[in-house]
Amino acid sequence: MGEVDGLLFEHDIQRRLGTENLNSCTAIVVLCGAAAILAHIAPRPANADPSAALGDAHMISKLAALKAKVIEYESAFRQKPGPAGVIAYAVFEGTPALQSQLDIIKQQFTDWKIPFTYKSYAASNQYDSSKPARGIALVDPRSNLIRVYVEDNLVYQLAKS
Repeated sequence: MGEVDGLLFEHDIQRRLGTENLNSCTAIVVLCGAAAILAHIAPRPANADPSAALGDAHMISKLAALKAKVIEYESAFRQKPGPAGVIAYAVFEGTPALQSQLDIIKQQFTDWKIPFTYKSYAASNQYDSSKPARGIALVDPRSNLIRVYVEDNLVYQLAKS
């Protein structure tokens, strides 16, 4: 949790990027035909008070770390097609769990001029091992297509460059 990891497809042909047990965290993928970056972002810093303002500031700082990784992979993201984003966010009882953080992410992607799509997953206030995992995001580049899944749903795909 809290990690930002990247993958250059030409170097890591069989590797996938993934995260599980999001449990109200947000997963953000930035990808292009040559690379992908995955961030698993908690709603607030560890051991912090559940303040919305603190959570929003935490999201902004994690988006800065994501942008730093995009800059690190800049040569890959300059290739056509350019980068795209996928946002996996929690829904609790039919409502986005952290609407203000979702709005911050959408605004940041708009400012970065990176088109994005998003997919919700069901968050629960109780862990139940008999139910599907609560939040899985996976980037699978092992074929000629790069596929992004949230839970078991294909959310986005594009051809490798």
